[in-house]
Amino acid sequence: MKEVAEKYISYGINVLPVKADKTPSVASWTQYQEKMIVPNGQFDSSWGISALCGKISGGMECIDIDTKYDL
Repeated sequence: MKEVAEKYISYGINVLPVKADKTPSVASWTQYQEKMIVPNGQFDSSWGISALCGKISGGMECIDIDTKYDL
């Protein structure tokens, strides 16, 4: 996961480590809306990564589509 996170960061996309329930595994994620994360071990044992959209990631937008509530 560490290598993937570092690649996204090198592309200018800010990412955070997440736990299996998809919640951030950092104490407070709001600070990363305005500053890039500096990887220092937090991705070593993370379950996954989450990309922060908006200004911090070059104006990136994301649409999340799934069918979990589909009848």
